[in-house]
Amino acid sequence: MTSLTDIDEIVKTWAWDTFSKTTSGKKLNFKQVRLDVVWDKVRFRSEEPIFQKKKHAALPHPQTLMVSTFTNRTEQVQEHTLRTERQTVSTCKTSITNGFTKGYNLGLTLAVPNDVLQATVGYGKEVTVQNSEEDTILRSITWSIDSTVKAQPRRETTAKLEVQVHEYSANFRVNVHITGTVLVNIFDIVENKVQMTVENDIATVLYDARRRNTEQIPREVDFNRRDVTWPVSGVVDFNYGVSQNIEVA
Repeated sequence: MTSLTDIDEIVKTWAWDTFSKTTSGKKLNFKQVRLDVVWDKVRFRSEEPIFQKKKHAALPHPQTLMVSTFTNRTEQVQEHTLRTERQTVSTCKTSITNGFTKGYNLGLTLAVPNDVLQATVGYGKEVTVQNSEEDTILRSITWSIDSTVKAQPRRETTAKLEVQVHEYSANFRVNVHITGTVLVNIFDIVENKVQMTVENDIATVLYDARRRNTEQIPREVDFNRRDVTWPVSGVVDFNYGVSQNIEVA
C-alpha cells in the first residue's frame, strides 16, 4: 500500500492560514489567489540507502549491437579493419511506496548500489528520482571496437559485437533530512500581483501540521529542532551493460 504525504499542500495550507490573519488576507478569498511555494532555501539531504530483497543476474542472451559479414571469394586470407562505435541505454526505474512529495515533484537523491557501481560507471555514484510515481532514468554508454578481422578463403566471415546485460532489483529505504526556510508568494489573481511573501522554517511548518493533525505526517518522521528526518522507501530496477565481446565466425 502506497503512503505519500504531499508537503507542498501542507505548506500552502500554512501560508493561507498565515495570510488570512493579515489585513490584506481578510479582503481576499482562497479562489482569488495563487500560492507559489519556493523551495530554493530548503535542503533535502539523503543518507546512504539500505537495499533489501536484492536480485542480481545476467540476462540469458547478450545484446547484439552490430553484425558485419565479410565475403572472401579468393584463395587468400583477407584482413579487414573493423572500427565502429555503438551505444546502449542503461535504465533505472524507481517507484516510491512510502514517503513524501512536493506536488508532482520529488527530487530524491539515491545512491547507486555497490553491486551496480562496481559493474558499470554508466549511472555515476547517484541518481535523482524526479517524481514519486514510476520514474525512468536513462543513461547512454558508448562501446567501441578497433580490430582486424581475418576473412578465410572461399567463405563468409561474420563479426558480431555483443554486450552482456545485467539486471539488478531491490527494495530500498533511505532517510531524507529536510532543513531550511520555505517561502510562499501569495499572488493576487484579480490585481495580477504578489500581495505578500510569507516564510518560515520548514521544520516548524511540518511540526505544527502534525500537532493539528496527527495522521497527516507519519509517526516515523522525526523532528530534531530544525532538522526533519523523513524515511522514504520504494523499489528500484537497474538494467545495464557490463562488458563487450566480439565474436568472429
